[in-house]
Amino acid sequence: MACFFLRDFKRECGFCGISFGIFSWPHTLIPVLTKQAHQLTIGNMFIKLRRECYAWGLLGCLLAGSILLSSCHSQGARDTSVVEPGKHVTMVYRLTVNGQVIDQATYEKPFTYTQGEAPIVPGLEKELVGLHAGEHKHISLSPQEGYGEVNREAVIVIPSGQLPNENMAVGNLISVPYQDGRILTAVIRAIEDDTVVLDFNHPLAGQQLEFDVEILSIS
Repeated sequence: MACFFLRDFKRECGFCGISFGIFSWPHTLIPVLTKQAHQLTIGNMFIKLRRECYAWGLLGCLLAGSILLSSCHSQGARDTSVVEPGKHVTMVYRLTVNGQVIDQATYEKPFTYTQGEAPIVPGLEKELVGLHAGEHKHISLSPQEGYGEVNREAVIVIPSGQLPNENMAVGNLISVPYQDGRILTAVIRAIEDDTVVLDFNHPLAGQQLEFDVEILSIS
């Protein structure tokens, strides 16, 4: 790291010194030499020229050092703000399916989660790794990377008498108690005379997911 810094520092010093010398010597050195031409020997002229070069070289060194230190500081700050496991990430996003906005988090109400611990789509979480605060990214997820393919065995028919009467309409979500005590969520696909068709697949199963994400902060 130190070798790279010294190499860049030397290069920046050279650039700055040459630049200052080119643009400034007509305004500084030539007037001095012209005014005192009758008093100067060739030796004295080179002494004055060397002094001017030293002065501008020193100024170039100071400027180059400032530039490099600022660059290193900015790069270091950027590297500490990266999405990785255990980081608390705040972001805004928009999820679209077939061109329709399904869900979104706005600047007024952003979404915050912990990378590696949050119940978000695994494919999305994987694509966010390595992003910095302020970065934007468009992420396309296949059904396998999103909520999986449609499982036909998860579509069942049950007697309507086993379900509550409220919210009984095609397309509605309904909570159904499972035999092990869990509460499962299903979509009502059809209602017959005495039966109901329930779909326990995720509502976005089998869909291509399009995310537009902006990372707001990382801590």
